[in-house]
Amino acid sequence: MGSGILFSYPQLATLAGLQGVIVYAVASAAPILIFAWLTPIIRRKCPEGFVLTEWTRQRYGLITALYLSALTLLTLFLYMVAELSAIGQVVTALTGLNGLPVVIVEAVVTTIYTSLGGFKISFITDNIQGALIVGLIIIAAITLGSAETEPSRMATHLHSPRGYPHQLFLPL
Repeated sequence: MGSGILFSYPQLATLAGLQGVIVYAVASAAPILIFAWLTPIIRRKCPEGFVLTEWTRQRYGLITALYLSALTLLTLFLYMVAELSAIGQVVTALTGLNGLPVVIVEAVVTTIYTSLGGFKISFITDNIQGALIVGLIIIAAITLGSAETEPSRMATHLHSPRGYPHQLFLPL
């Protein structure tokens, strides 16, 4: 989910309220749950298949598998650009400095350790990042729990009706 956690959920919460966040969370989790349900079916039809492109090649032919591979590469490229731009935006927002040097260092370091260690090292760093995020969530929860807010400064409404039309199309 990456940068979506940084930007999408907070923005959606301000635009559509709690119901928008819930719909977005369900729409984000649904593909994973659907894939978990479809995995045994795919495994039965293509027992030696390892990835989706192998199953697609076996079932629909080489041209379709190449088309799927091209779309997958395009999607991953766009995801990478979104992640790197999010890093740059966060650095700029928090420090006021140019985020481009940080993005360049991040891309180079990630490329080096992934080239040397493969996906195994990438999964290890993902686990480290996950542990750090859990720690930050705990710190944020403690901070929010100890903060005092004047009732007059709180919003007078819990949700905005503007978000309802967008929720219909969000899962699509």
